[in-house]
Amino acid sequence: MAELILELMSEEMPASLLERSTKNIYQLISENLIKNNIVYSKGYFFYSPKRLTFIFEDIKSKNKNVILKGPSVNSPVKAVEGFAKSLKINIKSLIKKETKKGEYFFFEKIVSNKDIELTLTKILENSLGKIPWKKSMRWGSGDLKWVRPLLNILCLYDNKKLALNFMQFSSNSYVLHSNPLVKKKINVLNVKEYLNQLNQIGVEVDQNKRKNKILEEGNKIALKSSLKLLPDNILLNEVVSLVENPNIFIAKFDEKYLKLPNEILITSMKKNQKYFPLHTSSDDLSNYFLIIANLKPGDAGKLIVNGNQRVINARLEDARFFWEKDTSDNFSDKTLELKRVVCHNRLGSVYEKINRLSELSLIFKNELNLNEDNYLNLKDSIAVCKNDLVSEVVREFPVLQGTMGYYYANKSGLNKAIGLAIRDHYKPYGPSDSCPSTNISQMLAVLDKVDTIVGFFLINEAPSSSKDPFALRRAGLGIIRILSEGKFKLNLSKVIERATDIYVKNTIFLKQVKSNEKHDVNSKIKKFILERYENLIKDTKKVQPYVYNSLKIDKNNLNFIDINYECSLVQDFINSNEGNSFLVAFKRVLNILNDQRESSNTEASNSVNEKLLECEEEKKLFTQIQLIIRNNKGLKLQQLSSFLSLTRPINNFFENVQINDKNINIKNNRIFLLCSVKNHINQLVDFSKIIKGKEL
Repeated sequence: MAELILELMSEEMPASLLERSTKNIYQLISENLIKNNIVYSKGYFFYSPKRLTFIFEDIKSKNKNVILKGPSVNSPVKAVEGFAKSLKINIKSLIKKETKKGEYFFFEKIVSNKDIELTLTKILENSLGKIPWKKSMRWGSGDLKWVRPLLNILCLYDNKKLALNFMQFSSNSYVLHSNPLVKKKINVLNVKEYLNQLNQIGVEVDQNKRKNKILEEGNKIALKSSLKLLPDNILLNEVVSLVENPNIFIAKFDEKYLKLPNEILITSMKKNQKYFPLHTSSDDLSNYFLIIANLKPGDAGKLIVNGNQRVINARLEDARFFWEKDTSDNFSDKTLELKRVVCHNRLGSVYEKINRLSELSLIFKNELNLNEDNYLNLKDSIAVCKNDLVSEVVREFPVLQGTMGYYYANKSGLNKAIGLAIRDHYKPYGPSDSCPSTNISQMLAVLDKVDTIVGFFLINEAPSSSKDPFALRRAGLGIIRILSEGKFKLNLSKVIERATDIYVKNTIFLKQVKSNEKHDVNSKIKKFILERYENLIKDTKKVQPYVYNSLKIDKNNLNFIDINYECSLVQDFINSNEGNSFLVAFKRVLNILNDQRESSNTEASNSVNEKLLECEEEKKLFTQIQLIIRNNKGLKLQQLSSFLSLTRPINNFFENVQINDKNINIKNNRIFLLCSVKNHINQLVDFSKIIKGKEL
């Protein structure tokens, strides 16, 4: 069984890039193998801080024989001889075949192992040149760009070296020691030997084994101290990408620091030091933590533990100083300091943002009929929601903005609802994160996100393709989720338009924006929000995207409670047996109109001449559609159900009425009748999009 193994060893790579980059490279190589008719029974990859490894088992050619096309039979003899010579065969071995362009020489060749080697060489050299690094660097005298300086390329096929030439590098049949001070080349012949040799030098290249070792040994160590390790996959994946041979030790910080908010302690341990905090049996944070070291020391880890304990105690002492300094001042008094915090150089300061939010909040009071207490809490929350940005702890730990505001608000004696609103108004941080939990925090979060989106759209900083530096897509999704989950019957269009007016009125850089420009920006934002809604539908899979696309959305009244309700109505309708039967019948109407090229004739529905209706079936269809037209005042369940009454009349019409009557007036009248059916049904829901979507 022929194996292919490729190891790319470099200086230590950024942990954040490892997993995704390795997957991308594996996908690139795999696709190129398939394109070139190279198949394998099993493929997998490993990654460590210095090594990217790709293995394909049972490599072989998909085709046993290949037919190579040569020159035309009318070509000069030297050309034919040259073709035969390139294949190292006698000219008599060539065969003639007729093609569309005439008769040509061909040679049928059995694919040998050497041919596979040549193909693999071309595939890998080509793939290495196309690896898409998110970040890369150039070093030395060559033009090679790599994520970090490349040190060695190991490439083996069928237990021997596969000669690759990539820029200034040639592949080898050996691996290098991870320690740059150990100048040792370790020869390997196959995958098994490769893994064994790495293990002997203290390298576990399999990221899954490193992960399991950290979890298993970490849990054992924690259990011995009557503690437990709570799962944190983000930190675990990061640490796995930082070590080649994890060694786990338990350490502790001074117990006095447990008086600080848990978030400060956890952030300091996880973000700065990559420690794993340990918790008590009741899930309270303890002063113990796990260290993951890359080396196995001879002193059972005493120096490592002592050194890390000194580091964390020093960090937490700084954090305690910052905390005490911040809490010595009144949190509400920090609002004026926001004048020196720039939100964006063209959108003003954070203080100006607070003033915009305060003015914009009035629309919530009017649209949602907020009582005075709730409105006052909302206004007070707006006034202090960004004050923690000027605190010492947030300067040290920016990730804690919002969270520290919650603690400072509580320390200053502010209403609990205000503290929760400050803490949660940045949520949701992503698709898997929860929305704010209280009405005040939900309203504040929507106001903040709308202001952010409107501002960046006004200065032409909308997201483009895959680039979204200001996380506006996340903000848009957050708005939709909060309004939907919070059951807010709010016209988002009004909020967007009012936010635009406030920006233009109060922002120096936007004073020259004209009315038509504001209208264009508002239209783009509404379109942007609806695109986020469609993406959300695709992700949640509760409603088919073609169901949403079939609705007649009023962009001047974006109410996501109504949109969600209408989507559910239509989805339930088409999922029912009766609804599906209606779609089958309505498709017959669309097919005939498409054939007659009358489907776009919107005036035809008003041109039906009742006197020209001869057959009983067309009269019944006309009567039924007129009844529906009179009763439909909006998209409601009973109106959707009324469409079911058209199923039988439509089917009876097609079974008993001949549309192509000799009398041209009767023929056109029947087509107008079908247009009437189509146009009035599609005023509520464009069922043609649903029919097309279900067929894809």
